[in-house]
Amino acid sequence: MIRTSLHTALLLIIALAPVTTTATGAAVAGDGPGEGASGLVASASASTHDSQPRPPEQPAPLRPPEQLWSFEFRGEPLKEVLETVARVTGTDMMYDPGMIEDVVIYRRIREQPMPRLLSEILADTPMDFIVLSSGTMVIVRKVADDPAYGSFAGKVRDGHTGKPLHGATILLADASGGTATNSSGVFQLSRMISGSHRIIISYMGYHPVETIVEIRPDELVRTDVALEPRAFTFTPVVVEAHRADLAGIHNRASAQSLAGWDVSGGRRDPIRTLGLFAGLQYGLPLQDIHLQGGRQGEHRIRLDGIPVYNPYHFGHFYSSFSPLAISDVRLHKAGFGAQEGSMLSGIIDFVHDIPSPGSRGITFLGDPVNANIRADFSFVGDNGGTPGSSGTAGSGSGGALHEPYPSVSLTGSFRSNFWDLYQEPNLQQTLRDWGYVDQILAENLLQGPGTIHNEYETLKQVSDLHYLDAHAAVRYEPNPFHTISASVWHGRNRVRMSALNRRYEGETQNNYLFTRDDYEWQNVIGQIRWDASPGPRTTVSTRAGFSSGRMDHSYHMFTRHTADMGLDEFSTFLSPRAAYSRMADDVGVKPRHAGFNRIIHGLVSSELQYHFTPQFRLDTGLEFNAVESQVDFSEFFFLPTSSDEASIFGTLYSNLHANLGKTWRITAGSRFTRIDTHSRLFAEPRLSVQYDRTNSAIGYWSARLAAGVYRQFIHQYDITNVGPTSLVPSFTVWSHASTDEPPKAYHVSGSWLYHPSTLTTLKLEAFYKWEPTRYIGSPRSLAAETGAGFDRSSAEAFSEATRLRSSGFSARLQQLLPDPRIKLMLGYDYTRAELRMSQFGRTVPAPWNEPHRIQARGIIDIFGPVSLIANWKSVYGRAWGFRQAYYDYLWVKGTRTIGSQFDFGSPEDDRLPAFHQLDLSLRYRPSLGSLRVDVHLDLINVLGRRNVIDWSLKPTGMQATQPLQLSAHNAASGGYGGDGNSGGGNSSNVSQDFDTTYEIHERTMPGFYPVLRLEIGL
Repeated sequence: MIRTSLHTALLLIIALAPVTTTATGAAVAGDGPGEGASGLVASASASTHDSQPRPPEQPAPLRPPEQLWSFEFRGEPLKEVLETVARVTGTDMMYDPGMIEDVVIYRRIREQPMPRLLSEILADTPMDFIVLSSGTMVIVRKVADDPAYGSFAGKVRDGHTGKPLHGATILLADASGGTATNSSGVFQLSRMISGSHRIIISYMGYHPVETIVEIRPDELVRTDVALEPRAFTFTPVVVEAHRADLAGIHNRASAQSLAGWDVSGGRRDPIRTLGLFAGLQYGLPLQDIHLQGGRQGEHRIRLDGIPVYNPYHFGHFYSSFSPLAISDVRLHKAGFGAQEGSMLSGIIDFVHDIPSPGSRGITFLGDPVNANIRADFSFVGDNGGTPGSSGTAGSGSGGALHEPYPSVSLTGSFRSNFWDLYQEPNLQQTLRDWGYVDQILAENLLQGPGTIHNEYETLKQVSDLHYLDAHAAVRYEPNPFHTISASVWHGRNRVRMSALNRRYEGETQNNYLFTRDDYEWQNVIGQIRWDASPGPRTTVSTRAGFSSGRMDHSYHMFTRHTADMGLDEFSTFLSPRAAYSRMADDVGVKPRHAGFNRIIHGLVSSELQYHFTPQFRLDTGLEFNAVESQVDFSEFFFLPTSSDEASIFGTLYSNLHANLGKTWRITAGSRFTRIDTHSRLFAEPRLSVQYDRTNSAIGYWSARLAAGVYRQFIHQYDITNVGPTSLVPSFTVWSHASTDEPPKAYHVSGSWLYHPSTLTTLKLEAFYKWEPTRYIGSPRSLAAETGAGFDRSSAEAFSEATRLRSSGFSARLQQLLPDPRIKLMLGYDYTRAELRMSQFGRTVPAPWNEPHRIQARGIIDIFGPVSLIANWKSVYGRAWGFRQAYYDYLWVKGTRTIGSQFDFGSPEDDRLPAFHQLDLSLRYRPSLGSLRVDVHLDLINVLGRRNVIDWSLKPTGMQATQPLQLSAHNAASGGYGGDGNSGGGNSSNVSQDFDTTYEIHERTMPGFYPVLRLEIGL
């Protein structure tokens, strides 16, 4: 900025300026309100008024009355504003175009004479004007003493529920600065020049609010602001890092929140909602979340900032969180900042939904599988607010919200299924279909590699599915800028399946196979947090919490000559566990798995946000973590193993946020972590840059580039489940291997957000990730002999180091049709992930990789309270078609081929057919006064497709006189493909006395089925 104290010097500069704008006449551009060069128009009107009235006895001067002008500018560049005013008013103006570059005007002016009009326009800019003797107005830089400063602080809430909104954006309308709210919805803007400021407050899924704030020197102005939700916000709002700068797009509608895209499928579930978003691979049966090509365990799921280990019910069919308990979801993908944590792929934060002060009620939600109940209660004081605070209402959809203090709000939620009372037929049939005996695995476990593979029939099967979760959360607000919140959650779920199976005729001994598959997961978390704004530039937060997770798994199988306990007594086979174990101990052959995994995590953290100016903010914090993990597989299909680790690590992090002008947003920071078992300091530098182009020829667009180094100090391993009737393909164990080198990843990501109109939003994302150090579960380590050098008491016994490389591209198009009742979304994701696996001795595509995913979703308001929601999903290119145990157990144990047809050494060639599913959901929300009713009829898999999950092999035409000797080398693969069909063939290394053929058995999803769910709120 060039400053001078002499008007003569200013006039000399202006006289030499290369551009002079002179306008005469009063022509108005356009025929009416339309779009000018900046996308908006300045409306103008004129009236006449004698500015100097005189007493009646004095004659009025013989001159025309002074004209008064009215204008409205909504985000236009100052250059265009001056051109418009000069043209409309017929005023001559002079200015240097370079001097007014990057200045944007938001101003509404009503009936002002020309000098006052120009003063109003330039009020919030570094410009002033002088009038020459010729009447020409010359725009100059202001000459003044150093300005006085004040501060602006407040809290942003949901206008319906009153709950604080974390991550809401607060921007100065001239794009000169901004900030975001913390977890309590509180924000601070310090060192604001005194005077009037137009503020834009926005949050994804809510209508933005404009408000005018009058800042006085050395004073703090405080306000509460309520934002009104957009329509269809009946699933959690997901907040991502790259969002539109609403000031830059002239306060148009923000990117349409995907909160409106309710997930049909009979399972209202906050985790399943994530499958809608770019870069998240989730939604297929028995599948975990995979974030931008990473394997499960590379991201962390947190509840109120506390990590949750094994957050699933029944494998991955349901999350452990009640849908009535969760409000927002915060998604941090590649390029996330230093304050978010140390994980290789990202963070997924779920937030408890605490009611607003004054709210009370009970909500019920039920479907054929489970029931939910929630109760809310609150207490508020009667002091009418904090003395001395002030607030201003803004134009738009919301305004100030003044609530009495102190206030206490609490909520409790409980969910459980009722399998003992009612077994939903479709789920029951699915469990029965998935619990069939895999003959290949059964015979290899019972008699070892190279045995005859018999075919079994299931005589009796009993399943038990039980889960529950309980949530409680409370928030205490003594005043608008101090908050204490706490929450606890307990989740417990169990899956059991027992079966009595019989070999087909022809066997002479041990014809009956008994199996029992048993899983149990338990989680507990708790946390308490304090948030405060002790000064006009500072907000602080402190949290203490803990998390505990435990997984128990056992698998028993044995054979008998007869089913001597009788089919009528088979129900005793399911429970108690001790009775079954005694039966298993009676037989000589008893391959089994019995073990557990436990992790306990305690943490304390504190964060400080300090605003140097509205343009610069520093976030810095400290974290201390104490972690203890234990893995104990005393009885195992592979080799027994155990590991017991404990460590303490501390982290210091800092982030500097800078708003440079109206276009650039830069965040730079790093984490520094020290572990008590290492002598090193682990650094994780990170950087993100965002550029917003507000007035381009194609409309508003924004680009973001982010990169960084990411570490991970707590690891997740997947152990393949090799039981022949196992429901869950793998189980998860946690260990932090304190003496190992922590895994490391280099991330770079880019995204482009485009708003050509208020009806259309397009977002493109791309990422690349290289992990030179990564740990995975290792079948070779589990199968190694004791003398092979593996320490069976450390994580080395079940893990191995590897490398992973992933990249991908995502696109999301959201379209609101001119008919506001119709909303559409199209999505495409491409992902490529490769890692080195020791059992193959080479790099192969990752087992979880889904190269191509296509989604289409829509909401149609049919009439009044009735809506139709449609969801289409397709997945192409899935490999690793057989059960994971074929590659991780049979291959490692030496059974590497079956016949001459099936080779388990090339998983990338075992491609499953494409997955396609269409779901429809009809929603009815009648207006019944204070009673809230929400009815969903979900039509699942309307096309009735039997989508394939995985394959196993089934022997056919077997007549054996001696055991089958399988070759140990890799036979040429062939004779089968993605359609699941196979031909026959003879093994080259077997006796000529028998002939064996195999066919692929497909484990599939159920066909079409309807689900009805009902929600009632009182």
